Amino acid sequence: MSYQEKKNVMQLISSFVVFAGYSWILFVRFQALNPVGEELYRFWGAAFLILVPVTMIVRMIIEILFMIINRIATQETAPSFSDELDKIIDLKAMRMTFLRSLLDFL
Repeated sequence: MSYQEKKNVMQLISSFVVFAGYSWILFVRFQALNPVGEELYRFWGAAFLILVPVTMIVRMIIEILFMIINRIATQETAPSFSDELDKIIDLKAMRMTFLRSLLDFL
């Protein structure tokens, strides 16, 4: 498997794990608070506003850890160039990630 394929698989899995973990935390908090009426809107508004930075930070940390572990395990560095196939793989992975994120919110 090429570096780009491993990276895209890791990104897809990490986005799913991060969203599932955050959803579980929200579920537990929702059950504990049991918001009603206007509190319900505040709860979900805050939940989605916190989701964006949390997801970004955790995925950056996972990306850095992936690069370190991949370097140790395979002794190969990330390619400094990308050809058309690499760009196609990135676009397909991005499309799948957006589709998965959309399905998570439904």
